[in-house]
Amino acid sequence: CRLIAWAFNRFVSNICRVSEWMQKVILAIDEGTTNVKSLLLDKQGKVISKGSAPLSINFPSVGVVEQDPLEIIEKMKASIALAIDSIEEDVEIEAVAISNQRESVVLWERSTGKPLTQVMSWQCRRSESLCETLRQDDAFSRYVQTSTGLTLDPMFPATKVSMALKQIPDGHARAEKGEICVGTINAWMVWNMTHNVFVTDASNAARTQLFNIGSQVWDSAILKRLEISAAALPEVVASSQVVGLTTEFGVLKKGIPIASQVGDSHAALYGHGGYKAGVVKAT
Repeated sequence: CRLIAWAFNRFVSNICRVSEWMQKVILAIDEGTTNVKSLLLDKQGKVISKGSAPLSINFPSVGVVEQDPLEIIEKMKASIALAIDSIEEDVEIEAVAISNQRESVVLWERSTGKPLTQVMSWQCRRSESLCETLRQDDAFSRYVQTSTGLTLDPMFPATKVSMALKQIPDGHARAEKGEICVGTINAWMVWNMTHNVFVTDASNAARTQLFNIGSQVWDSAILKRLEISAAALPEVVASSQVVGLTTEFGVLKKGIPIASQVGDSHAALYGHGGYKAGVVKAT
């Protein structure tokens, strides 16, 4: 019994030493329009490894631009694996941070996680006619700009989501019941990495044209006009906030905190030191 106890203590001690030797890193995932990049960064912010996987873009008809939501998840897994496999030493991933293409949106089924639409890209102009109709209402057009900071335009998800819910069988009724999730790409990424957490951050919410940037809540007047239920929208959280833990996701272990999510242009502004009012980041 003493021998077994001694051996167990030595085993635990060695495991602890290995853990101390392992370099602690942050996994940063940058999901863009054309590729997914994964970077491992040390505590000084130095990139020690990276991987990249290309994304396809589809143009099924004039003005319509789409991407495959499932491909985005698979390319996330591929780029993460490349980043981890390209370094020789063992590392311990302490947290995951996400940067993503803004304005692109996808709808999925809450109970199964199955996509109900393709990703409707920020480049997609499918809702141009609806935007033009809404622009004829000067009062509503001004309200939207005051509330969201954005002029009515197909670039933003609001009108595309409104159209998509009409095209999904019983879309509005299902959205009211909370059976449908409407999310920007960061929300889709977090959902798949955790399997049930449905959140977005303020930087992405602010680009949907459904978020009141003054009161920092989903705007009920815009939702009502566009027939979009708030029950289908994610909880809005801070850009730097632990929102959940990973499940097994490709080569990623479960239990890693997802600690940040932010729209790519917002991330670039912050990354270049744009902390003060009046500082401009030109992409």
